[in-house]
Amino acid sequence: MWTFFPTMYTAYYALLPSLPFAPKDIQEAGLNYRVYLMLVLQVFWMTRLSYNTWRRGLFAFKDEDYRWQILRDSMPVSLFHVFHFVFIAAMQNAILFGLGYPTYLALRNPNAPLGIYDALLAALSIIDVLVEFTADNQQYSYQTFKHSKRPR
Repeated sequence: MWTFFPTMYTAYYALLPSLPFAPKDIQEAGLNYRVYLMLVLQVFWMTRLSYNTWRRGLFAFKDEDYRWQILRDSMPVSLFHVFHFVFIAAMQNAILFGLGYPTYLALRNPNAPLGIYDALLAALSIIDVLVEFTADNQQYSYQTFKHSKRPR
């Protein structure tokens, strides 16, 4: 779920003006193209991240990152449960919420039209995701090759 949460928060802010419980000033401001641009870019990023996570098999409920088992083995069970609740459940969700927070800030400034800086930052974001996708593919190819070799 962690690959989806930032985009879900961003989608909430992008759709907030059309929701009946939205603050009146946000409803009256109407469409905010900057917020929609931010949502589209985040969906693009989430798609790359989710695809990479899926092909590594990390969406299976029985699988988890190997580092959690190392951490679990290094502390008492009760302490790990506290750590899991505080860090994994609460803090990690707050961090992921923070990734969607700039959308809220853009939503609160509805009258600023899209400009050259928006186009430049959108282009840099797309280039960044493409570089990340290339790096993901290279790492996946290397790890697949490394684990396919038989020990001598």
